[in-house]
Amino acid sequence: MKKFTAGLLLSLLAPLAFANPPATAASEAYTRWMVGLDLSMLQDDAELLDKNFYALSATLGYRYRVMDQGYLIPELRFGYAVGPDNVEADKDPETPGRIVFDDMVSFALRAQYEHDEKYYGFVAPSYAYFGYMFSLIREDFERPDLGDSRGMGLGFGGGYRFDVHTSVELSMDFYDNRSLFSIGTRMNF
Repeated sequence: MKKFTAGLLLSLLAPLAFANPPATAASEAYTRWMVGLDLSMLQDDAELLDKNFYALSATLGYRYRVMDQGYLIPELRFGYAVGPDNVEADKDPETPGRIVFDDMVSFALRAQYEHDEKYYGFVAPSYAYFGYMFSLIREDFERPDLGDSRGMGLGFGGGYRFDVHTSVELSMDFYDNRSLFSIGTRMNF
């Protein structure tokens, strides 16, 4: 089901990459809303787990100009696991099991500085939720259990703008025992 949801999300956001209104002096009105699509790698360094998971996430944000080249952008990100998202948790022989990364949701308040028309950088404190499914394996039975991890984090990154509507960016977010590395595209309208 999550693969279907990720595919549906991708198919709904893909047309936005081609919908560029003409750049004019009034194009600032088109660039307040921000929609993004990211491919992320979640590096989980928890005590029983040392594994990378992958997620496809969508971001929605709104840009508020606070100074000449500065913006505040509250943004909401939803991500779903893609690729190999299953790992054996065998570091503890007392409790062997399997862990599956399921989804993530985060809210960030991005402070963005635009160096010029092409380059920008940002820092973003955030609060995130990461959903997991644990399966405890003992002798002849397997017991699934849902779990999650929540917490405050700090992210930073930068981007390159192709035009007033389309950009590509790299970002890194750091939470307690987790690091989230992302590459993605942003469409402003």
